[in-house]
Amino acid sequence: MKTIKQFVLTIFLVAIASNGFANEKIKVKADTVRIKFENVLLEVATFDLKRNTLEKANVVAKVNELLLAIENVEIKTPETGERVIISLTGFVEGEEIDFKKLQLKNAKITDKTIVVKDGKFLETDFGNFVLEMEDADYLVRLYVEKLEDAKAVDSSDFQSKIVSADNEIPENRKKTLGWLIENNSGSFNSYFMGEVPPFTLDQLELNAGVVTGLIHNEFVTGFNFRLGLAFATKGILKHKYVADYELLYDFSDSEQASSFDLNGFLSVGYVRNFSLDPQKANWYGISAGYLVNRGNDFFEKNTFKIAVHKQISNSIILKPEIYFNDFFKNGSPGLRIQIAF
Repeated sequence: MKTIKQFVLTIFLVAIASNGFANEKIKVKADTVRIKFENVLLEVATFDLKRNTLEKANVVAKVNELLLAIENVEIKTPETGERVIISLTGFVEGEEIDFKKLQLKNAKITDKTIVVKDGKFLETDFGNFVLEMEDADYLVRLYVEKLEDAKAVDSSDFQSKIVSADNEIPENRKKTLGWLIENNSGSFNSYFMGEVPPFTLDQLELNAGVVTGLIHNEFVTGFNFRLGLAFATKGILKHKYVADYELLYDFSDSEQASSFDLNGFLSVGYVRNFSLDPQKANWYGISAGYLVNRGNDFFEKNTFKIAVHKQISNSIILKPEIYFNDFFKNGSPGLRIQIAF
């Protein structure tokens, strides 16, 4: 019976953890590269250009899908000072939908931004038409003077040029922003912006707070002290390695207690942000702890615990737990809330 109980408790924690360790939905496109060919400007934005390569973006297929969608649509050349933006996306307000939305709109050209790098003038936009395509991993824009210029992606060597462009992307950058300009030899002149401080959001985390909840079906409260190292990827905090020390007091025998007896757990853990939306963090983690200070008989000797962390807000963490003693014996569930000051 004990073995079955322990198995059920373990499955309970794994089920909670698996909700957080689901596939990431990429929303922020931290890296951007613009490639200027003879008569088109291709812009590709994605979370990480080394992980999500230009080749994987399937630019040719995306452009041809959009061109097919507007094949029977009459689109007039815009007036001076305007640009036609034609978008095909499977996202609405950052959320993925189960269909694709085609939209055409005229946009006023109110300003023009040009970046100067090594004496070279680099365009951020171009032409009369913008073909815009977005999926979970990529935002692709193709700037052209005339819509028929978009058919340049069907040329026999366009895909090979995309593969060559992948080789120009620098390694190991916190954030990539650059231009590739096709030259007369068929290769590219590369212009990548230097990284501007701060280069990283990596940080040391120190905080204290209160913890409260149920352990062994008894109300337990106390204090928590945390030391953590947080690391960022592409400007978003993604990983935390934490050490927690918790002082716990139970009220199960408070009338007979002759002193304010405390139990102390030391835990280490790993927490990960499964969101790539900088405005909506989704932190889940797991930790293991050991009873380093036993002040009364509420916990057995050699008690340790395994906990899953779900961060509800910047200051509130929900922690389902399992307590064991003597190497996974006598498993007992707990559920607590940790509130940081």
